[in-house]
Amino acid sequence: MEAHAKGFRVHLETPRLDDAGEIAKNANDPEIRKNIRARIPDPYEIEDAMMFIEFSTDEYARGTGYHFCVHLSEEDKVVGAIAISSIDRESSQAELGFWIGKDYRGKGYAKEAIKLAASLAFSKFLLNRIYVYVLVSNEVSIHLLGSLGFVKEGLLRENTQRDGKFYDTLIFSLLKRDYKSLEKEARITINE
Repeated sequence: MEAHAKGFRVHLETPRLDDAGEIAKNANDPEIRKNIRARIPDPYEIEDAMMFIEFSTDEYARGTGYHFCVHLSEEDKVVGAIAISSIDRESSQAELGFWIGKDYRGKGYAKEAIKLAASLAFSKFLLNRIYVYVLVSNEVSIHLLGSLGFVKEGLLRENTQRDGKFYDTLIFSLLKRDYKSLEKEARITINE
């Protein structure tokens, strides 16, 4: 099974086996491990990418999560990943998580990928709310989410543990009714 979402400069595709090398190359970055809540192996090898692809395929088949590679549209090169996961159908909400490889940061790719993922979440997966957990130290993501209309809902004290230390996390959310301005900027096509 495959899903696609196409924007102007990036497009989202379900991970394929031939993406493993680029996923591993981009995910093998200490800044990613430092700035996201998910546990990422260090070093991140091709085998780890293959397990991620298998996990993504399983979640997609069960309808519990939709994981995507972020591709540059012109080069069809994987530059990051984004996921709509922890889907709670009863409450019509899910978690959004994302990362972009270091060579591609600061170019607006994460912003466009989030717009595409939000459009998928609300228009195709029929969710009402998406939320993002962000470590307090991740100022770039905090600013990015604010610029996209996500609302900071609160502080979760010592919510994340790494290497025996606890870290505070912020939670941001975007509601379906608030995302209409994002929808105008994303061209969505879904293939299954």
